[in-house]
Amino acid sequence: MQEFISYVQQTHPELLCSPERKLPLEEIKKLAHGTTIVGVCYAEGVILAGDRRMTAGTRIDRNLADKVIPIDTHAAIAYSGTVATCTHMAEIIRISQNNYRKMRGRNLSLEGKAKYLSQIIRQNMDAAFQGLVFFPLLAGYDTDAEKGFLFSFDIAGAVYKNNAFAATGS
Repeated sequence: MQEFISYVQQTHPELLCSPERKLPLEEIKKLAHGTTIVGVCYAEGVILAGDRRMTAGTRIDRNLADKVIPIDTHAAIAYSGTVATCTHMAEIIRISQNNYRKMRGRNLSLEGKAKYLSQIIRQNMDAAFQGLVFFPLLAGYDTDAEKGFLFSFDIAGAVYKNNAFAATGS
């Protein structure tokens, strides 16, 4: 893990949160938040869906947010929460998966992706308590099991493997 964080610090430092950078509550309320996402397991895989709505205070913007983001050929995340935080987290996850594949010559397992995502959520706890939250769903297809799986997470990074469906947001 530390090896990857060093890699991101060198190549994409703008993606890492700074603990000393605190935003006033008035500024956090102005930030856009993604709302509803849902994942559903079915016989051949998993479907992730999200509305394209964002809210900021009393303002509602429709058709602006892409809340489902591919991670690699067999996995994707959907997110709700502060859009800026979520898009940065998604980019960190995508870069980490590419780095893992380049270093090891294979993709990280779906369980490994869920554990890694859990770590990222835990590392975001200070920012989450400021209102910069990241609530993802992870969906993927396990080629060995020939089955799709869906993982949800709580604000502290606990991982929940869902066999039927999961949703988060408003």
